[in-house]
Amino acid sequence: MEELGSEIVSKKGIEEEDMKEANSYFKGKSVGFFIIKSSDGKVGLTAYDGRIEANTISIFNITEGEYVKVVNNPNCCERGNFKEFDHDPIEAAFKVAATDPYGLHRRDIITYEYNQRKVRVWASFDGGKLLEGATGSLDNIKFLGHEISGKKITSVPNKKLLGNETLPQESGKQSMTSTIIIDGNHRYFYYPDFGLEK
Repeated sequence: MEELGSEIVSKKGIEEEDMKEANSYFKGKSVGFFIIKSSDGKVGLTAYDGRIEANTISIFNITEGEYVKVVNNPNCCERGNFKEFDHDPIEAAFKVAATDPYGLHRRDIITYEYNQRKVRVWASFDGGKLLEGATGSLDNIKFLGHEISGKKITSVPNKKLLGNETLPQESGKQSMTSTIIIDGNHRYFYYPDFGLEK
């Protein structure tokens, strides 16, 4: 999938054949999903779950402030606006993840905040705190070669900064701000570009 993602980035566009290729890969694995966004605002999404014979391939536009919530089950993929949860996209990301009703064993939520080549990585323990009946256990997190004890990770809605990283900028590329969220239930959430550096 990394190679396919690199190819899509290189050609600066998403084609239906790309999504079909990813979908075919997941059919061979019985479950999985792939999501990618191009610089023109198009999002390619495919998800497959052989356990329930659910399948989707979709290419659509996403606007500023919109998020896409993706799980292995194609029937549970959703879109929305992060401002329905909080005006701060990072705070909203944690709330979107922690109030998602899918998944009973709730673990860590990790966000990657990308802003003009600078990446800040945050973590929070879900544990079902914002949902009745859900539980979870703490995980240790490895970040840039360091292991952070799960006991040091705060519970939602609070968060802990794991660290920062600066990425090299490719010549001729504009910087952007995006947030990607990964949680312990293998759900991924994506906020599109909030603005381009002029």
